[in-house]
Amino acid sequence: VQRISVSVVVVVSVLLTHQVMAFYWMWAILMMALTSACILRAFDIRTVTLHHLWPSSNLAFLKKNIHHITKVGSAEVLAMANNNLPIMLINFWFSALTAGYFSVVSRFCLAPVVIVGNAVRNTIFSKWSIDFRNNVFNYEEYTKVRLLLLVLGVICTLGVFIFYPIVMNLGFSEEWIASVPTSRYMLPYLFPALAVCPLTVIELIFGSHRYFLRIQLEQLAIVVIAFLVVPYFYNDYATSIILFSILTFIRYAFIYLKVNKRADILKNGSVAS
Repeated sequence: VQRISVSVVVVVSVLLTHQVMAFYWMWAILMMALTSACILRAFDIRTVTLHHLWPSSNLAFLKKNIHHITKVGSAEVLAMANNNLPIMLINFWFSALTAGYFSVVSRFCLAPVVIVGNAVRNTIFSKWSIDFRNNVFNYEEYTKVRLLLLVLGVICTLGVFIFYPIVMNLGFSEEWIASVPTSRYMLPYLFPALAVCPLTVIELIFGSHRYFLRIQLEQLAIVVIAFLVVPYFYNDYATSIILFSILTFIRYAFIYLKVNKRADILKNGSVAS
């Protein structure tokens, strides 16, 4: 619900505003309200005390959870940075309007990835965690999930390719119609994000947690190359977006080979090995 609400906030902001600056203000206010509501819903604020802020308490927490913080936790932080840095850098090199196009296209186009991809990811995470505790791995189930994600990736990519221009032309102004080329540039990124990304759960459960940090560092390098290095020498928005999408597609191709290799190892040997 939280993830869907983020996309709903963007859609509502677009529908209720007619200027880019007004869109940003509306989006920021609604996001702050949504974040506050989620925090109040998820946590009992009355349990928070000054003791939680003491350096000694936080140091003890760090020592206890150092494995997660330095690997999976750090990877999650990098993933958030990788999602937001492109918008900041596009705004710096090009314009706020161009950054707005990229932000809206990302929200619209990646909505299937967030909703469908995370639904599949959470399901297989629960199932494979039980398999890991039982020292088994269901390779046939893995191949079915892999095929399902490939089909969903093709459907979602074609859906964005066909329907995004139609939606923009039917209900939005010329400013938003101008974002259609960006949706085309993002297609090589969209497909593997849905078809491959959820499969990385196999590495989280059966493989190396360090691998998650590595692939996020690789994505950070792609962001730096596409939105920092390239615009410095050749300031062209389309070039940066296309390069970003292609490099991300190549990165996901290597991830796909890695997770399949892990599945083959698990198929031929015990989980414990």
